[in-house]
Amino acid sequence: MSPDAIQHARQHFFSQKAVPGGLIPQSILRSWARCQALGLEGRSNSLPEPLTDYEFALTAEEAEAFKRLCRPEVEALYADAQATDSIVILTNGSGLVLDTIGSLDFAERAARVALRPGVPWSEQIAGTNAIGTSLAEGCPSKSAARSITSNATGF
Repeated sequence: MSPDAIQHARQHFFSQKAVPGGLIPQSILRSWARCQALGLEGRSNSLPEPLTDYEFALTAEEAEAFKRLCRPEVEALYADAQATDSIVILTNGSGLVLDTIGSLDFAERAARVALRPGVPWSEQIAGTNAIGTSLAEGCPSKSAARSITSNATGF
């Protein structure tokens, strides 16, 4: 589906609360509904704001323990991320980005759109996005760039 078609479906959903069947994955429709219930459908094209250094430091002890626990899996994914010009993003259960590793080029582009440590990506904060939707759905999610609520990432 083209980005324009996804954007049209998104606009139709938020204006008429429905989308013709089969156009958009059910996980994205459920995310849109959750975001609409939170009043996020009218958001501007803003990115989530990073935590302050102090706020991020408050999560450091718990985050370090979690990062140690995840290290074997993250390292296993690292080679794939390097080879495919992508990154591995590790978040906590609230969608706060704790670490990113992989392609330096992609990591720089990701950082420009707030996909970096210290930035919260829950649906409640950032609207529909792969991180927040995965956490809300309890399973992996791939969200098309134009399906996100804020339309801000450009990915």
